[in-house]
Amino acid sequence: MPSSTVHPACSGLRPARWTPLSVLRGMINPAIDARLADDLKVRALLGKLEDRGVR
Repeated sequence: MPSSTVHPACSGLRPARWTPLSVLRGMINPAIDARLADDLKVRALLGKLEDRGVR
């Protein structure tokens, strides 16, 4: 039995056309995350969501 918990169908195969998009997202997302972390409106909304808890 394989030691991996990943389903064989999800073993990392992806269409080659997705590679440029994945690279672009990897470069852009940290900048977007940093900007959103400094946005007071976003932080307030996240605080409200966290206060609601998981149902």
